[in-house]
Amino acid sequence: MMTTESKQTIPATSMRVLLSAASWSAAVAVAAVIVAALVGGADAAVGALIGGVATLAVLAIGTWVVLKVATVSPMASLIAALVVFTAQGGLLLLTLATLSGLTDGRQVDGAAIAVIAVTMTWTTLFAVRARRERIPLFDLSAALGDGAAPAQAESQGSTRDPRRAGVK
Repeated sequence: MMTTESKQTIPATSMRVLLSAASWSAAVAVAAVIVAALVGGADAAVGALIGGVATLAVLAIGTWVVLKVATVSPMASLIAALVVFTAQGGLLLLTLATLSGLTDGRQVDGAAIAVIAVTMTWTTLFAVRARRERIPLFDLSAALGDGAAPAQAESQGSTRDPRRAGVK
């Protein structure tokens, strides 16, 4: 008799999306450090480095948590995403506030620019890649209760889709 343990691992497509967003965001963080060094000097570059690394860490860990929750319990993934993404914003704000209290304006400016640039890059690339890979971020069919997916409902004559209205 053969037994198998079902380990709940994040699918390869989701990991590719995570790694793609992380690599492009890391490139933007490096660019932010270089620009900050050219415009604001060494202090601004240090701030951009701190902001970029903190943002990469917070976004990567948070996204991994959301993907892990989606793997284990698809119905809980939407609420997990809302909680994690809100916590990420709070952590990044806390990072900037702490840096502001410990350093001067140039470091805070560099960090803020890096946080904004990396966050915008991460969010955009994650959304584009998740859409391209067709990764459902939450399981709508499980929320319907009877297991019927919206596509099944349409094929049974539902007129929810305006393109299929009147077609039987």
